[in-house]
Amino acid sequence: MFPSEKAQRDLDTGAKYIKEKPVALYKTLLSLYGHPNCWILDLCSGAGSAAVACMEYGCYHCIVAEKDPEKLRMIRRRLSKEEKER
Repeated sequence: MFPSEKAQRDLDTGAKYIKEKPVALYKTLLSLYGHPNCWILDLCSGAGSAAVACMEYGCYHCIVAEKDPEKLRMIRRRLSKEEKER
């Protein structure tokens, strides 16, 4: 898949995210290839959508790796919010 013109402009301006992956996509992948006791390793986690999907799916063995401290703080806040809403 080639990046769109808008995505390229976003790359050039240094935007944080080009396209956040939908949680539903990760949940579909988990339902097809995972099970609640599986381990998930999410390298370059970005917005943390895979971790949210794991939480919603019931797969609590999810390791998140992100080099950007700002993104990691955002992922932690997002997961805390998701946990409180459950």
